[in-house]
Amino acid sequence: MSGIAGVLRLDGAPADRADLDRMLERLAHRGPDGAGAWHDGPVGLGHRMLHTTPESLRERQPLVSASADLVLTADARLDNRDELCSLLPAPSPTPPSSCSPTSGGESAPRSTCSATSRSRSGTNVGTCCSARVITSG
Repeated sequence: MSGIAGVLRLDGAPADRADLDRMLERLAHRGPDGAGAWHDGPVGLGHRMLHTTPESLRERQPLVSASADLVLTADARLDNRDELCSLLPAPSPTPPSSCSPTSGGESAPRSTCSATSRSRSGTNVGTCCSARVITSG
């Protein structure tokens, strides 16, 4: 399982990148295959990558949408991946057999949420943030 980290400054002060980097250092054992971080205003997200599938070799997290207002970091496993890929349109250059949550398109809304769920479709742990929620007060 990869490692995820996050900072949310409730006082509105900017998230300190050094704090996020220290958290990611402590999580190095969870993700020896790489690290990524993002911060903007009072929010910072980090990810330590553990490659577990061929698709994960292309993943870089946190994911930032093209409009830069949505950011996501997660560790997720989909047990019914083939079923979901057949139901969801894959980006045109990617065949359905290798669809991936990070193979393109928008990431999940950035709503200062954190979630863990277990269902028949897998185990998912993620953190997402939304500039719209954070700045709306």
